[in-house]
Amino acid sequence: PFQGHLETERQITDAGIQGTIKEFAQLDGAFLITGSGVVEAAGRCITVDMSQVNLPGGMGSRHLSVAGITRVTTSIGVVVSQSGGQISIFRNGKIVYIIRS
Repeated sequence: PFQGHLETERQITDAGIQGTIKEFAQLDGAFLITGSGVVEAAGRCITVDMSQVNLPGGMGSRHLSVAGITRVTTSIGVVVSQSGGQISIFRNGKIVYIIRS
């Protein structure tokens, strides 16, 4: 949904894009956002080896996937739990911060 748009129109902080982000966030798949806040893609499936990921009980596949991705990349991952809206922040395959709703 972001292909062909100027970088200035894809800034995560741009009010004009926030509705689009909200709608796509309800679907499965990852957002890819650069370090400078430019949305590159949405709804992406990223495959990584998750055999070395160890999470607390009660965390679902979204959390496992983001933990795996952040373990093998230098990215930061954000997961909004489908049940309850808890927000988990991941780095290096581990939870670094939780925001409870």
